[in-house]
Amino acid sequence: MHRPGIASVIGSKIFLDGTTIDEVKDYHKEALILCVKKANEEEARIPERKKPFSNRDLPGTGSFF
Repeated sequence: MHRPGIASVIGSKIFLDGTTIDEVKDYHKEALILCVKKANEEEARIPERKKPFSNRDLPGTGSFF
């Protein structure tokens, strides 16, 4: 059963509007666990992406010699 647009996230909670607990157990639980795991992995990488680059990584700051 596919019902697009029923999922929403508010704060740290995921809501599946119009979905019963049995439907979550039978159809959605595994996918939700995988999605939360992936989101947590991506969030953990955010500090790495925010690290400043050194001057050698910026265009126009290197030397040709």
